[in-house]
Amino acid sequence: MDDFHSTTYSKRICKGHIYCTFVEGSQGEFNRLILKGNMAKETPCGESWLEPLARLITFSLRRAIWEGTVDKGILKHLAHHRCNNMPPNKDKVCSCTDAVEKCIREYLKNHSVPTV
Repeated sequence: MDDFHSTTYSKRICKGHIYCTFVEGSQGEFNRLILKGNMAKETPCGESWLEPLARLITFSLRRAIWEGTVDKGILKHLAHHRCNNMPPNKDKVCSCTDAVEKCIREYLKNHSVPTV
């Protein structure tokens, strides 16, 4: 049986927080991403998009780490989307997907995964 451990990062979004949990295998390799949030009743988009987004990002991030194209691929496409409900903030988060991108970037930096 494999041992797994996880690391969670959070970012403030328009009506709450988004939590990105990175699950790793026993060798420290990236296994999957779990997205959670506490914004279900307070935002128009709710949490219905979190599970499919987490699955797509997991697939894309595994491939990008393997290929060494993280910056050119998944991070580039998650960053800088704008949400009209997002107020100005010190982290310069523009939307929920932008918050996820910042969490992924932080995870990769802290786990010495090359992004270029």
